[in-house]
Amino acid sequence: MELRGAIKAAGLNTEAIQRLAEEAGSLADRRFREAGFHCSESVVRSVGEVLGLELSPEVLMITTGFRGGGSGFFGQCGAMSGGMIVINLLYGRVRADESNVCAGELTKLFCERFERAMGDTSCHVLRDHYHITGANNSCGTVYYTGAKVVTEVILGNHRDCRECGGFDGVVEQYLKRRMMTRGL
Repeated sequence: MELRGAIKAAGLNTEAIQRLAEEAGSLADRRFREAGFHCSESVVRSVGEVLGLELSPEVLMITTGFRGGGSGFFGQCGAMSGGMIVINLLYGRVRADESNVCAGELTKLFCERFERAMGDTSCHVLRDHYHITGANNSCGTVYYTGAKVVTEVILGNHRDCRECGGFDGVVEQYLKRRMMTRGL
């Protein structure tokens, strides 16, 4: 099966991964935020676009309520939640007998790197710091960082989790599952 539109990660060096991660970050901050999408929506959409993933309307709809740390509850950062959605969309399981190692390892790694980059994972804390003091009164820096860090984690998975087996195989499995659920 061909990775229709999806990037081929095999052979990407650190510099190429960094460029793609920065592109995802810029898309989340600029295009999607300016279009009116919130943190979780922007991260999922931008990472999906950069990685060439076919995101169903259901996946896009799921991201909406994570904004503002739970629709204004200001709990866990929505950009971080969006990153976790993308990881688990690719590495999550359907059956209990399937491995959950990659989903767990990469989600944990993403959360650790996000927290290290941002200084916290709470929407309340990040919003007070970035939204109130940021350019244009927005959390654009948070959007950017969430999309950038999750893209780095996904494309570098072969270095960070031995069981994951590389990005290309995971995307191929994801596309096969999508085709099966659409009856193709």
